[in-house]
Amino acid sequence: MIRITRNLLVLVALSAVLTGCGRTTTQTPGENTPTSSTFRARVVAVEQITRFSGTVIPVANDPRFVLTLELLEPCDVLGKSAGAEINLGIHSPSRLFGSDDPIGLEWTFTVERRETESGVSYWLDDSGSYR
Repeated sequence: MIRITRNLLVLVALSAVLTGCGRTTTQTPGENTPTSSTFRARVVAVEQITRFSGTVIPVANDPRFVLTLELLEPCDVLGKSAGAEINLGIHSPSRLFGSDDPIGLEWTFTVERRETESGVSYWLDDSGSYR
């Protein structure tokens, strides 16, 4: 039992070192699921949610727009790897991006996973940055 635990700790530490480059993931002690991830992504599209057909992950109260992102780094909290495209339900693109046209820009985002009485919800930190 002790050998397995020690080997598991070494594996977890090594995994954290190898996968932590350029992104941040926080995890609540004792849980296997990360609670937030900071990652880079390229903005592919922003469109009204009423005109979108596909799967959307709501990350705000009252989502009215769909933000389509190409992940440049993994988003552990959503279980998505680099290269994946995700569709996030946001409330306001102008609140998130200001007056700039975000299409094609690389942004740094943080998604937080929250457990509530009604289940799991996700929230997008709207203080992202671009380059």
